[in-house]
Amino acid sequence: MAEKKSATQKEPVRLREKKLANGNVSLYLDIYKSGKRAKEYLKLYLIEETNAAAR
Repeated sequence: MAEKKSATQKEPVRLREKKLANGNVSLYLDIYKSGKRAKEYLKLYLIEETNAAAR
């Protein structure tokens, strides 16, 4: 019997997040190419809402 191929496809770029010491979250790209991994930080931050006015 023939084996079925997996339907999932590998993605070379992923959007990931890193929790910072001040509680914010930094967004970066995790790039995998030719057996090497690189991180590219986007300088985009998710900031926690502290009060109703910030929402």
